[in-house]
Amino acid sequence: HITGPGNATINGGTVNGNSAGREGGGLWNGSGIMTLDAVTIDANLALGDAADDGGAGVFNNGGTLNISNGTIISNNLATGTAASGGGLLSTAGDVTINDASFVANAANRAGGAIEIIDGNLNFTNASMINNDVNGTAGTAAPGNGGGLHVTGTSGTIIIATSTISGNAAANEGGGLWNQNGTVMNVSTSTIDNNSASEGGGVYNNGGAITNIMTSTISGNSASVSGGGVTNNGAVLDLNAVTIAMNSSTGIGGGIDAVNNVTLKNSIVALNTAASGLDVSGNVISNDYNLIGTDDLSVFASQANDLEEVSPLLGPLQDNGGTTFTHQLLNNSPAFDAGDPADLFTDQIGQSVFGTARDMGAFEAQAALSVSEFDFSSVLSVYPNPTNGVFAIEIGESIANDINLKVISITGKLVKEVTLGTGVNTVDINGLASGLYILNLTFDTNQVTHKLILN
Repeated sequence: HITGPGNATINGGTVNGNSAGREGGGLWNGSGIMTLDAVTIDANLALGDAADDGGAGVFNNGGTLNISNGTIISNNLATGTAASGGGLLSTAGDVTINDASFVANAANRAGGAIEIIDGNLNFTNASMINNDVNGTAGTAAPGNGGGLHVTGTSGTIIIATSTISGNAAANEGGGLWNQNGTVMNVSTSTIDNNSASEGGGVYNNGGAITNIMTSTISGNSASVSGGGVTNNGAVLDLNAVTIAMNSSTGIGGGIDAVNNVTLKNSIVALNTAASGLDVSGNVISNDYNLIGTDDLSVFASQANDLEEVSPLLGPLQDNGGTTFTHQLLNNSPAFDAGDPADLFTDQIGQSVFGTARDMGAFEAQAALSVSEFDFSSVLSVYPNPTNGVFAIEIGESIANDINLKVISITGKLVKEVTLGTGVNTVDINGLASGLYILNLTFDTNQVTHKLILN
């Protein structure tokens, strides 16, 4: 317990099995700087009943808190009747979390993993997994924000390159819950398999502003509305987001827009609900979106929107990078269908490939096709199948260098090299056996070739 402005750094070690009558079962920081580096904080209790009691793992009373380098905050319980922040409760100040995990923490009021009453949070390369405000710590009251709950009205929340998965809320916001006046920016992240009554993945409340970009919202569920997201706030803006395979037993399998939700470059499809399978409420298009099913006719499409089509998505899985995505399958209508002016990278850091970006969070690195082009007079590839090393022979008629991209059948770029005339040796040892696509670009020409790796 640090009462005043003193600083503390903890490197390694375990904080386990402690209990506090009100706050900070494991650690309590005042107005100074606390740094947690590779620390395990597990199975601590905070017993206070008030809404600003809790923080069973860590309590930050307005100071600066830095958590990093594989720190694990797990199995901590804020058991008070209105307690918040099973893993962490911060009343104000600045919290920076990088390379850390919040796992299986619980509270009763709000924030199974983290409660931010006021101040700022930067959550990067981190995860909130299987936390809840759904009864594990006692009785949910009301149970908002299974992963993260933000009460404050003036802070900034940044979530980047992170995973919010398997969290549960008895009431609103299975994964994330944002409050009036706070700006929450989510990017390059995956929000999946969370559950709540409303807003299975994300719930945006009051006057809150939430921006989600190059992220995936998948497999979340709601018992009332908004399987993927619910917007009851001022602004919910989505750009290059994939919202797929979420469910609601009521309305809005993908999106329930009580207030306006704006979409661009996004896929909302393959969601289920009693009505409003993919979208319900006030959904506004900024163009270049794919909406699978608009059974309530609430989506006013723009010139480059696609409706009533399947995006042809693969399962949620590791397609490269640090967060899971849905890759586009061969012949997906989302290929090259985004805004050509938007050149930012996708969720896992891949550059725009082709004439325009793809819709959604994942950018395929080839227009996948397994058809064979006849270019034997110009290029030859051998041996095929290969055991890991193959040759590409380029004829003298091709004066300029050739760019070779080796693409997995899921659309992931696995190797890129520049080739010249004559015989070029390419080594792909270390890749999994299977079918690959060779994409060769020279001058204004582009050809593809199948390659089998034994």
